[in-house]
Amino acid sequence: MSDLTTIYESMLVPARAAVLTENSENTFSRKVKVHFNYNPDNMIDDISIQEIAIKYDIDIEYRDWGIKSIEVDNIRGPESINLEVSYYINKEWETNTKTIPLKIDWTKPFKTLKNKGEGVISVDDIVIDLQGNIKQGFVVAGMEIEVFTL
Repeated sequence: MSDLTTIYESMLVPARAAVLTENSENTFSRKVKVHFNYNPDNMIDDISIQEIAIKYDIDIEYRDWGIKSIEVDNIRGPESINLEVSYYINKEWETNTKTIPLKIDWTKPFKTLKNKGEGVISVDDIVIDLQGNIKQGFVVAGMEIEVFTL
């Protein structure tokens, strides 16, 4: 076996594992709206962002008599998003806009708001609680994700 074949094989194993992990049959993705809660004392007029793409798993627990449960699990999204923050620059209510990056740690616990009986199993809007201000930036203080279950 040549050195070139060895290199290709060593590259193929991690690549194949990544494809299987990200595209398993129980992994789904969709774009969702993001809403923000923030301190109104920061002179902020509005915080906006385009929809973000998230991935999540749907775990089905089977029994010999049928399906015991269906759960949405392992919700994850981008590590960082850019916020478009419109803020007041003076007491005459003139505004300016600034783009501020926000890091999101999807491994930290967050609340899920479960809606049952809609006939859909999916993930919907995300609400992010922000701490910080225009000058120093923002951090995620908490997150709530709407989940639809049967």
